[in-house]
Amino acid sequence: MMSMTVLVVVCIWHAIIPQVAADWGLELAHTSDMIVLVVLGSIFVVLHIVFGLWIATRVRMLLLIYIVVVVVVVVVVVERTD
Repeated sequence: MMSMTVLVVVCIWHAIIPQVAADWGLELAHTSDMIVLVVLGSIFVVLHIVFGLWIATRVRMLLLIYIVVVVVVVVVVVERTD
């Protein structure tokens, strides 16, 4: 969802930048375009890093829960057989 948001912001920016170039000149348009590229690119990368960490943490938590459940079941089965 966040990738789509960044994509929409990039599309909006590409709709705005020609007007900036026409009104204030190519130099300002080029400079602001590079700044926006760095900002949006940084946001995109940071969001993907956060998402990757979130997924990794969630998978680890699910694996930990699974292991705990299996250990509890094994302990209960072993206790009942004794």
